[in-house]
Amino acid sequence: MATQTTTTKSIFAGSAGTNIQSAPLRTTPQPRIRGYKDFLTPALHRRFTQAAGSVLLLCLVDSTLLSTSSSYLWRWFPFGPAGIRALLLFIPCLAVFIVRVASMHIGKRTANSRAETIYAQLFSGRALHTLIWYIFSAWWFGEVYIWNSRDSAALMMVDPGRPYERPELNENPIFIRSSFLVLGVLRCGWHLLADYDRVAIPTGKEEEEPKPNFITSTLGIQPATIAWLPRPFGALLERIGIMANTCGQTVAIGWLANMILYFLVFRYPAWRWTYSFVSPFFSQMQPSTRPRGFTHAPTVVWQSVSSAFMLCILWEYSNTVFDSFVTQAPTKKGEPLTSEIKDARGVILHKSADPNGSLLNGLNAKKEVNKAFALWELYLICTRYDKRRKTIYTEVDRKDGSTWSKVCEYTLKEATSIRDRIKAATDPGEYKSKQAELAAQNEQKKDLIPVERQHLGLRKIADQGVQNDADVFVKRKGDFVHQVGELAKSVGQSPGSDPAKMAWDWSKKNVLTQDQLKHLQETPEQIRQASNGYLSNMLRTPAGEPFRLTFARRASVVILGTPTSGKTNVIHAIKSLSRLAVCSLKEDDYGSVQRDVARIIRTLTETIQLIENFVGTVEPHWTDVSYFEKERYAQVKRLQAEACEREAKTKEREHRRAEADALKNDAVTLKRQAASLLVSRRNIGEAQEVLDALKGSLEEIMLAFAEYAGTLGLSKKEVREARELFWRGAGGLEKGIGWG
Repeated sequence: MATQTTTTKSIFAGSAGTNIQSAPLRTTPQPRIRGYKDFLTPALHRRFTQAAGSVLLLCLVDSTLLSTSSSYLWRWFPFGPAGIRALLLFIPCLAVFIVRVASMHIGKRTANSRAETIYAQLFSGRALHTLIWYIFSAWWFGEVYIWNSRDSAALMMVDPGRPYERPELNENPIFIRSSFLVLGVLRCGWHLLADYDRVAIPTGKEEEEPKPNFITSTLGIQPATIAWLPRPFGALLERIGIMANTCGQTVAIGWLANMILYFLVFRYPAWRWTYSFVSPFFSQMQPSTRPRGFTHAPTVVWQSVSSAFMLCILWEYSNTVFDSFVTQAPTKKGEPLTSEIKDARGVILHKSADPNGSLLNGLNAKKEVNKAFALWELYLICTRYDKRRKTIYTEVDRKDGSTWSKVCEYTLKEATSIRDRIKAATDPGEYKSKQAELAAQNEQKKDLIPVERQHLGLRKIADQGVQNDADVFVKRKGDFVHQVGELAKSVGQSPGSDPAKMAWDWSKKNVLTQDQLKHLQETPEQIRQASNGYLSNMLRTPAGEPFRLTFARRASVVILGTPTSGKTNVIHAIKSLSRLAVCSLKEDDYGSVQRDVARIIRTLTETIQLIENFVGTVEPHWTDVSYFEKERYAQVKRLQAEACEREAKTKEREHRRAEADALKNDAVTLKRQAASLLVSRRNIGEAQEVLDALKGSLEEIMLAFAEYAGTLGLSKKEVREARELFWRGAGGLEKGIGWG
């Protein structure tokens, strides 16, 4: 940024004339580059406030349903009891927001097996934090529901009874409170297992078309109508079917679990604790140590089910609205988040001294959320905002390098991270050797500091104490270990003795049966096959599914990273880089991009080759039973195809052409089925999207710079390898590494 200089002139008027003196030059300090979080945090705060306002509207609806007022106006009027109840009902939703903000992440959680994911989710500090807030949310809603109920609902803690009866403890509110606590624990488990904390950022279009569901199709609501509505209402209509299904299942399972736990575990302790709490306030209450049963049992069942469904709707809607607002594109007033924004009159609404500097700060951020939104904004700049994209080429006087060089470095780092993870997984020896070298260097640094070294050799005779003459003739007793060792040595070295053989012969004659001897004589290979057969049968059942180390999960862990997937960041980074490289042919006046095109092509080519080699060479885990089943079915299809071909030749010799042609068509179909099975057995899940993005970006760059390959420093071999990678098409991966 150019510095501005100001000159101060002092004019002194006098009888002799006018003297002009120039003040020393002053340079204005360069403004500080604002961090990316300074732009993202206020935007997230605004979205959080909008989501909270949307949830508050639903709380007002629930407040109207819980109203006991006979006046139609005061049932819904927000500035009155209805508004107070809505604020109280908003607190459980606020607890959900606190959980989402504290545990928000972008990528899916990755692990080698589902059991590993479940263990990591349930046994962590985050799980305890989520459990506390969900239990608090359920308890608070239960108290609001009970204290706002009518007298006819029979939810008072103490039943006063008739005028001539003594008051008694009421079991109905105890059961209702128990149902809410069980529902909170169950909902916490579902929140963790379904990974509600994930914020899914789209990797394709910024705005996806709403998908119709059963309810919207039944009501005749079109997707265009859903898109026209405000975001929270559109999200509610789009997910209303999923929300209703989830709430129904949660309420049903929670009610059954509460019935079992309440009558087996909670009933008597809760009754005694409630009685000890209430008895000081009701001196005339009849002493009772056993619950006396429900009052109007059908009413209690309806109250527990309806109130639980109402709470689940609040939880589901809070999560849905939070996702719909937070996953909005990093823009403001139709411009990128870090850009300077002006209104129609030219008044600056959002000032940024160095937009690209703030963006680079986000691209190099360590926090997952900041980095993900920065890469998303870069992708939008490269695809939608041409003026802002051109500034990436023109800013060449930055202190630590041009804007393009830093963008290229940060985006290529996402691809090189895949390369490093694959090398660490396929060649751990080299990876460990590098780690050992680093450790040795650290040890050498420590050795520079003088420290007292301990002698690790044997003690010298001179270091031992001098013995007296009397001690020399004293008979020394050996220790217990030495005596046992000498005894074993004497038995083992005695001629003609073999203790192990003698013990084995005696056991065969007197202890073991014939069946036991038969099992002991089995070879290790037979034992392994039998055990694998039992385990394979268990793994094929639904109970064994969480313990399968499937090929897709193992590939995702290596390619996308762990504990969360980096798919979104990689796709946005690679697509942004390819778009910048292609647009540089017309927009890069300084020629800054052409120096890095060869490095980009080599990095993408090497990354794609490593992914394909890893997928093609790594062996599947023995627990991946579906992999071997597909392989076996493919072999069966091949044998069937060969049988059809042989039969077709027989029909041709018999001059039955129609039947022979039909058999040939069947053989072709069977071969295609076998090939598709072999392809699908090595399913790599989300990693396939990353591989497609890498190939698409490499193809886009190669088509744009094909005629300049020699000038850029690319050899013919490198150009040929790059073209082969994206020319394979949909089935190229299998053909390239010899599958099927």
